[in-house]
Amino acid sequence: MKILRFLLVFLCAVPLYPKKVAGLPGIDHPAAMAIADSILYICDRESIHLFQLEPFRFVEKFGRSGEGPGEFNSPPHLAVHPNHLFINTMGKIMKFSKKGEFLEQSKIPFTYFYVYFPLKQAVPNYVGLPLKRVEDKVPFIHTVNIYDSQLKLLKEIYQGIPPQLLPPARPGTKIIKQDYEVIPDCLEVAVEDNKIYVGDTRRGFYIAVFSSTGEHLFDIEKKYRKVRVPDEFKKEFWQELRASERWEEQKQRFNYLIKDYYPAFYSMKIQQKKIYVTTYDQKDSLYELVVLDLQGKIVKRDFSFPLDPEFRVLTGTASFSDQYAVSDDIIYYVVLNERTMLYELHASSIVQ
Repeated sequence: MKILRFLLVFLCAVPLYPKKVAGLPGIDHPAAMAIADSILYICDRESIHLFQLEPFRFVEKFGRSGEGPGEFNSPPHLAVHPNHLFINTMGKIMKFSKKGEFLEQSKIPFTYFYVYFPLKQAVPNYVGLPLKRVEDKVPFIHTVNIYDSQLKLLKEIYQGIPPQLLPPARPGTKIIKQDYEVIPDCLEVAVEDNKIYVGDTRRGFYIAVFSSTGEHLFDIEKKYRKVRVPDEFKKEFWQELRASERWEEQKQRFNYLIKDYYPAFYSMKIQQKKIYVTTYDQKDSLYELVVLDLQGKIVKRDFSFPLDPEFRVLTGTASFSDQYAVSDDIIYYVVLNERTMLYELHASSIVQ
């Protein structure tokens, strides 16, 4: 009987390990994904694809490459709002219906090197992460700003980190050597129940919570296990960097820094009134996932997250939370099948 009870407990605790859900033959270099109302949105190089989750089926595809109204001049990233989609591409933001009908577009009204932080809605306002010029040692930092419905700046509520992707040096400009964190801190912004959540690992496992008008409401801080950066990672990084064709240029521009310990987490997102935080702590090839309620109480803490944070480090991805979506405690993400060279949708259940 003891053995039987042990087996029953063990089987109930075993997560559904990553598995393939469906092939995605129409996807070309996925850039971001999101889920809302059982619809999965996948952005690739020049289009946005809609899929129904249960049962899984293709619904719609919209968008095309170009500079005209409703066209994408760079890989699109999107935020799903209650009644529409906001889609960022380089230098402009577009509003579409949730079925993909183009509604309007405007120029992004702030300095913005990259498109990885779509505008999010905190009724009646919007939240964005523009770049703000500061001192020479760190030319730009991300700030968390609130805009009105016409995208007019109302308030800066938080000062964040430098951009993770490095702009190229301009010809003829004086080179000022800058510090560059190889394993950058994480800055993520999410909106739920018209509250703004700002995750910032410079302060550890820390999330600041604001009202839609920018009033600071409360902070969420949790203990976490510090994970040391392996010496092997540092060794391989320096070997590859010094062997690259751009090493002579790069060593003049950047002072590369590698921390002894990883930041507290590498992504934070909110879906279905739960905060999902992924840490660098690892067990059996899966990473720790911390699930909290909107007040910051830990609901679950397990090793069920399937995506390797090294992808974020090697690609300079500004927001890792774009790389997966969560619905009904199932994590969805896209994988390249190296045998067929086609993308697939995979899923992994969170331990109950």
